Amino acid sequence: DLSNWVAAQRRMYGKLISGKPGKRSFLDASKMQRLTDLGFQFRPRGSYYSWEEQMVELVKYKEENGDCKIPVNHERLGSFVKLVRRDYKKYVQGKKCGMTAAREAEL
Repeated sequence: DLSNWVAAQRRMYGKLISGKPGKRSFLDASKMQRLTDLGFQFRPRGSYYSWEEQMVELVKYKEENGDCKIPVNHERLGSFVKLVRRDYKKYVQGKKCGMTAAREAEL
């Protein structure tokens, strides 16, 4: 159905921009452009914040609260912190993830 197709497009987009398109990604630049021309939103409701934007918010949170003990249900930073913690764990174990040495240094 349509909702599954939309979810699949967004998933492929996420993998494509993260540099991990996978073997079965059928989304390419021309298809993305056609969807964008139709008004398709790959990231609905402005739900995406860049690493840099999230780090600014994290620093602000620490200044206001004195720590980075952010609960997973925090409106803005909860998901970000959850993913960073997961990626850091994988990074330390030598597994593939979004964490890099530069990002680790920022933390």
